[in-house]
Amino acid sequence: ARSLPGAVATIGRLTVLPGATNTIPERCELFADLRAPDDARVAALVDGVAAAARAAAESSNCSVTITPRWRYEAVAMSDGPKDALRRAVAALGVEPIELPSGAGHDAAILALAGVPSAMLFVRSDAGGVSHAPEELSSADTVALGAQALEGALRDLAAA
Repeated sequence: ARSLPGAVATIGRLTVLPGATNTIPERCELFADLRAPDDARVAALVDGVAAAARAAAESSNCSVTITPRWRYEAVAMSDGPKDALRRAVAALGVEPIELPSGAGHDAAILALAGVPSAMLFVRSDAGGVSHAPEELSSADTVALGAQALEGALRDLAAA
């Protein structure tokens, strides 16, 4: 994942069988979440991970089976709402940063249904950590996000 700009890979579940402390595992199962900003990079990431898994298995005299569970296509957010959010954030004196998500947010479902959509992320005051116990956004940071959302909605309503 580190070789592809914007790509991330996470192992969220690992099962080692039979799971005894003093036994060489007979089988390991892992579930990987592979994400990238566009379909081409997702495909490259999936191919790269599969090739690395096969090479590791071969060098260890093991076998590997790769079973894709699901795949989401990249969903582009709409320029109008994105631009309104960008302007609203900048108006508050904060430099807007565009982040690809890769997650199955409601905005992606709305966008696929033809609803002009965009997302506003509130910064984590814990160095950007998200989806972890360390994640923290202060009341001031959340209020800034609410102000940006209000500004963007007013901008869109006036258009």
